[in-house]
Amino acid sequence: MEAISNSKTNVKILINIIYVVSAIALPQIFHLFGMGGPMFLPMHIPVLLAGFTLGPKYGLVTRNGISNNKYIFNRNACSISNDANNDI
Repeated sequence: MEAISNSKTNVKILINIIYVVSAIALPQIFHLFGMGGPMFLPMHIPVLLAGFTLGPKYGLVTRNGISNNKYIFNRNACSISNDANNDI
């Protein structure tokens, strides 16, 4: 019985990883075509789907996975502003 429970957990974790990846990729795709922004936030769709299909615990994990990865994928985090170059 433990093997069945363990395999269900593994499937939920795999589906949760897919939700996290899609929540990171969807905003980039929408912004590529100019459809994202303050009016429509596509990253919330996979988080809601994870919460509804897998349960609130996995929805929270999906949300935390997105909020932690936004620093990795932020293009402006490593750039130097023009104001700093003008001071030299």
